[in-house]
Amino acid sequence: MKRAEALQLIGGLRVFEETAGASELKIGIIDGPVATGHPDFRGTRFQTLADEASPACKIDTSFSCQHGTFIAGMLGANRDSEAPALCPQCTFVLRPIFCEERGSGGACPVVTPKDLAVALVEVMETGAKIINLSLGLIDDELHNHPELKQVYDEAAQQGIILVGASGNQKRIGALPLFEHPWVIPVAACNSQGRILKESNTGTFAALRGLLAPGENIASTSSKGGLISMTGTSMAAPWVTGALALLWSLYPEVAALEVVTAILRPSTSRKQITPPLLNLEESRNYLHQVVSRKRALRRGSTMKYTSSSGIVPAGATVPVPTLSSSTVQSQGCLSCEESHEYASETTHPSYVYAIGQLKAKFPSEGVRREFNRVAHLAKYKVPDDRLIYEVLKDGRFLYLAWEMDWVLENHDVGIYLVKPRSDIELTEMVEALKPSGGQSTYSVVIGVQVPNGGPGKLNVIHLPWVICNQFYHFTFAEFTQNIVQQAGVTQAIAENMFQSMMKKTDNTGATDASRAINYLVMRYMAIYTGMATMVQENYSFVAVHVEPVMVMGNRQLVDVIFEYETKDVGRRLWQGCRVDVTGLFPFLVAELSPRIPSV
Repeated sequence: MKRAEALQLIGGLRVFEETAGASELKIGIIDGPVATGHPDFRGTRFQTLADEASPACKIDTSFSCQHGTFIAGMLGANRDSEAPALCPQCTFVLRPIFCEERGSGGACPVVTPKDLAVALVEVMETGAKIINLSLGLIDDELHNHPELKQVYDEAAQQGIILVGASGNQKRIGALPLFEHPWVIPVAACNSQGRILKESNTGTFAALRGLLAPGENIASTSSKGGLISMTGTSMAAPWVTGALALLWSLYPEVAALEVVTAILRPSTSRKQITPPLLNLEESRNYLHQVVSRKRALRRGSTMKYTSSSGIVPAGATVPVPTLSSSTVQSQGCLSCEESHEYASETTHPSYVYAIGQLKAKFPSEGVRREFNRVAHLAKYKVPDDRLIYEVLKDGRFLYLAWEMDWVLENHDVGIYLVKPRSDIELTEMVEALKPSGGQSTYSVVIGVQVPNGGPGKLNVIHLPWVICNQFYHFTFAEFTQNIVQQAGVTQAIAENMFQSMMKKTDNTGATDASRAINYLVMRYMAIYTGMATMVQENYSFVAVHVEPVMVMGNRQLVDVIFEYETKDVGRRLWQGCRVDVTGLFPFLVAELSPRIPSV
């Protein structure tokens, strides 16, 4: 994919012509060593870490050298090169992390979390404001590596933006060690803007990430000239470069504001894949923000800002909150300005979400108070039951109110849940009760709000939901209900519920998602219909949602379940109609044979 074609795809032509970056803006590249003597790097400002040896390649045929040189060329090659050369006037801090002795294998370089944590700290100490991470990590969970999470937290607090490649393992689901709200995961697309089949994606990437060109990208080769490569490593620098160009045009904005701009508040996030990077839209959004700020703050000194100016000292810089349909900043530019940036939409943002509820300590003070009362009460229970036993005790209800209640989906936080009253709070505490190894599902029905109310600092960086109704159940309880209603065996009920949850995975923030989740939880006829289709040798393959044109102000959708035979590929559809106008969806038309409009 040529540079002009890629820039047109991501709406970057105008910004690309306006600026080549600013020398004061430092960009960290944690990757392989770089062939800094390449002719296309003539005049490029490379900075070496004080305690490190030269970042130049020792073995120019190694894959690590090729990879590092390629990524550096995408960002820092001269504009007269045919490489993307996104922001060559910036200063680049090179931190090699891949050893060249690994040879020229075809797999992406892999590092350990500890390696990455050390490298990040070193680059952050140089004053880098954006760090590109076109690398793979061992398949592990972030919570197993507190040293890396701590560095991510520190980057957020300092306003240092982290951009990571989502990976090329064809995975749909978790992105293990990049699942931190301050890391922007980037998946790769082709010249038509369609995600590459090998590109990882999932809930986290869809909610907090972007799609960028990653197929047949041409950039600098460690052997001289250019080479073409494909993958998410090639996609991440487009986002890094876009951030650099925006920050060069508007150096006075905070890190949070430029991240919010790149993720775009008006972007729909209804699919499992993230939206395509659109630099023109991001620039227009940021221009409006800056124009208002400049009008209110005439004569201020321009500088790169790491926080929004309203975060208490020592607190984590808020990360833009992403729902399935919007991106919202958790902070405001000033108390007077906060209403200016509010969405023009005035109707409530309803949520009908399914997930697993976790109670987390919002601060060290709350943690210590919990430990104090637990010690005084002398509970003799296993550690995994202690938090439930303490919080269910009426004497300690005040602690339950202080906890951060996080609704998770596939171990990724999607909402901070704020109970409306003691009734909802008591139900939420009961959801913590250990269930003998079974999965416990929680359902939250409520209204999404921009913050948790007066005095609430959202340090987990998730959207708040005021919970109007909460209930929970175990896997066994729900499948037993299916057995009774659909007249099937326990094994079939379990398979049906698991299949339904997998095919309808969402965050419950759009009309379509709310309708689906309402049916999955409340309308047993869809399981009866599925059981019938299974007996006729059909498999459940997908669910579609179509809006219904109606008079007045009602909002109706058709939810259509698609089935396919296992042998000849014949398809059938069953659908029903749901009213999603208010907080509580309800059924309008029963399940019956349907044909999608498309």
